[in-house]
Amino acid sequence: MKKGYILIKLIMLFIFPLSSSGSSNGEVLITINGTEITTGEFVHSYRQNYEFFKDRPLNEFLEVFINYKLKVADAKEAGLHESPGLIDEVASHREKLARPYLTDSVALEKLAREAYDRLRYNVNASHIMVRLGLYPEPADTLEAYKKAMEIRERIVNGEPFRFVAMATSDDPSVKQNAGDLGYFTALQMSYPFETFVYNSRPGDLSEPVRTSFGYHIIRVNDINDSFGEARTAHIMIAINGKNEEEAKERADELYRRLRQGESFEKLAREYSDDRSSAQEGGLLPWFGAGTMVNEFEEAAFSLSSPGDFSEPFRTRYGWHIVKLIDRKPLPPYPEISEDLKNRIISYGGERERIIRSSFVNSLKKEYNFRENTQLLRVFTRAGDSIVTRTDLEMITGMQKSQPLFSFAGEQVSLGEFISHIDKLIRKHDKALHANYIEEMYKEYVETTLISFENNRLEEKYPGFRYRVNEYKDGLLLYEITKKRIWSEISPESKRFADFYEQNKSDYGWETRIDATIFTAPNERAARRTASLAERVLSGRRDTEWLLNRVNRLSGEQVVTARRDHFSKGDSELTDLVEWERGIGENIFRGGDNYFVVLVHEVVEPEPKPLEMVKEEVMQDYQDYLEESWLDELRERYRVRVDREKLTAISL
Repeated sequence: MKKGYILIKLIMLFIFPLSSSGSSNGEVLITINGTEITTGEFVHSYRQNYEFFKDRPLNEFLEVFINYKLKVADAKEAGLHESPGLIDEVASHREKLARPYLTDSVALEKLAREAYDRLRYNVNASHIMVRLGLYPEPADTLEAYKKAMEIRERIVNGEPFRFVAMATSDDPSVKQNAGDLGYFTALQMSYPFETFVYNSRPGDLSEPVRTSFGYHIIRVNDINDSFGEARTAHIMIAINGKNEEEAKERADELYRRLRQGESFEKLAREYSDDRSSAQEGGLLPWFGAGTMVNEFEEAAFSLSSPGDFSEPFRTRYGWHIVKLIDRKPLPPYPEISEDLKNRIISYGGERERIIRSSFVNSLKKEYNFRENTQLLRVFTRAGDSIVTRTDLEMITGMQKSQPLFSFAGEQVSLGEFISHIDKLIRKHDKALHANYIEEMYKEYVETTLISFENNRLEEKYPGFRYRVNEYKDGLLLYEITKKRIWSEISPESKRFADFYEQNKSDYGWETRIDATIFTAPNERAARRTASLAERVLSGRRDTEWLLNRVNRLSGEQVVTARRDHFSKGDSELTDLVEWERGIGENIFRGGDNYFVVLVHEVVEPEPKPLEMVKEEVMQDYQDYLEESWLDELRERYRVRVDREKLTAISL
């Protein structure tokens, strides 16, 4: 009854990649309304849900699996698989699943290990940047390189780095930091930049280092062990709207109040101009080196014990007082390896290009990549010229249909590559230097091969195909269940009320007793209560009269009463008495008190009101709707199972 829901919950919880061994069997095991399901898909799903079904007969999983697929078939018949929203969501999820298959895992692991080794240290460096735009001409590149060398020479000859940086650097932040980048760690700078500083010693000055931004002259100022990460809170007094002296005086006053024991969190809420953190008592997210401005990091990482706070210090944002909440070191590599790999892939840049190039090289070998080197020379003959759209036509002439490269039985013509370059020229609205054609060709080959591989992942890796399909099926199951079941469940609907009326005997009380339990402080009071209870039972008197009579002599409420309907198990006292009208010998002792049980009447079984059992009825109504739905699907769709293949499955 609930197995279909169990399966989809397990599918969403236990999705994990499997090896293709044992799960690539393409033989048809199940056919539902003409749709074939292979043994491989069935085994894959079973393995995902193994922990839940390992001690159960395989036929039980088979029935759950078939119910699941029946609902998916119903969703497809309803056209839900054509929903643009669902198609986009499946495509997005497929893209995430595809990443590990389109990556050189060996190269990625090597770069992640390298990044981790570098994360063990923080580097303080300064730089001067000579900017270069996208696709610069050789003359511009040479000019930028010469300028970088001239800048380096000035520093070597003794000019202060900061003064040269202020006068020459194209980095916009130079106005605030004079080229001083403060402390940073791995995965925060461009890869060539990072590689230089981590292969250097304090005091080293680089030759021009080329990155995607241009050329850099880098000086390494300091290298030390990683600070780890810190969690801090701060109070900030902004300078905007007030003069420097006024802001400093306010920061000093708050520091004095903190020294006298006032709450940091309270003062932050009341006075900090960083309103995004003030409402949290000044609390900031965890951060490491290279995340905050230099002055803030120096103050934060100089605090040694949680609870310590700094003296007021100045940044370009204003005056701050920072409090250390907690510190943690760099975790072991296994704990953060996946995060490092994700950061490397998502960051892009040179690392991603290294991985991409390595992966493409493996595809070239696998798909017997061949290129027409002679045809490629039509571009190199252009020398140092500028390539325009007209040039492309002239250069290629009548050779556009000739194959430029081939792989896996596929051919890409020179004309297709020309169209690609033409789009780049249109996009950047500029002619391109012929020297970049080779780079564009390399990128075009890489994109073409990766796109080809991406398009055949389902064919090449059955496990990948199953994971994509089951995600899609999970979404379809959710949508069709919402349509067929959840939209029908409403406590206000007539169908729900009718279901309760037809089945209300299932929600009734069993036999109960209407009884009063009297509590007395001693045996004498208990026996007097029991003797007077007969008058209450006869209807001549009520419980209030009895309590007044018993308690009159003491002048206080020493005997109390509680009347209710009791089922078996509700009370130890009512479980001890005979379930028949009267008082009998129903006097019991418990602890320091005595108890008298008066049974007014035995209440025969009766239904509970709907309001009392609404949640239970709703669950049963949902189960009823699902059972009816499955009965309908079993009748509507033909299901065939190859029992011989099922018996032969090795799990």
